[in-house]
Amino acid sequence: MIDGTFALLLSLSIAVLIQTGWFSGLEQELKWSRQRLVLGLLAVTALLRVEVPVGEALKIQGGMLLLLPFLIRLIRMKRVTLMDLFPAVFLAGSILFFLRELYWWGPAFSENGFRVLGIGAAAGMALLTSRRLHVRLIVAAGGLWLAEWMSLILHRKELNPAVFGVPSALDVFWFTWTAILVSHYALRYASAWVRQLGGADGGR
Repeated sequence: MIDGTFALLLSLSIAVLIQTGWFSGLEQELKWSRQRLVLGLLAVTALLRVEVPVGEALKIQGGMLLLLPFLIRLIRMKRVTLMDLFPAVFLAGSILFFLRELYWWGPAFSENGFRVLGIGAAAGMALLTSRRLHVRLIVAAGGLWLAEWMSLILHRKELNPAVFGVPSALDVFWFTWTAILVSHYALRYASAWVRQLGGADGGR
């Protein structure tokens, strides 16, 4: 499958699920209206193949630029500071960078294997860092972006121009955010179900 296809399908799928009300409470958690979230995702999807030049040696994928204001807004929620999140972001980014370098210098596993490990590392670190959805999204995005920047800086001579947000990296990014959303709400529903069972047993 062509790189970037999963990013396209997943971002559109999340937009449809939000619009149809599958993620109940998402608007309150992220402090954005459903319409803004859906329109933002559609705009990010539309810019999937757009690369914005930043100087002569660097291009940035348009969707990543569009997500930046959204992430800044998440960071400002409930007094979350970058210093609070830095250890988790740095650890996730370092693990992902290490995995990328293994694949770059001599693939110890297939590209699909690299993607699975990358998604697992980013999503796992995000889920372990906090119970709050916006913090989980920040940690995952920060770790993935940090690993991407470190890789571009290290290999800037081989990459001319360097592109931040290549299609394969976008696939990993959207797989990770989708996994976090699904896991976040699955854990919430499972917890509510367990509490309901406990209440029912206690009433007998």
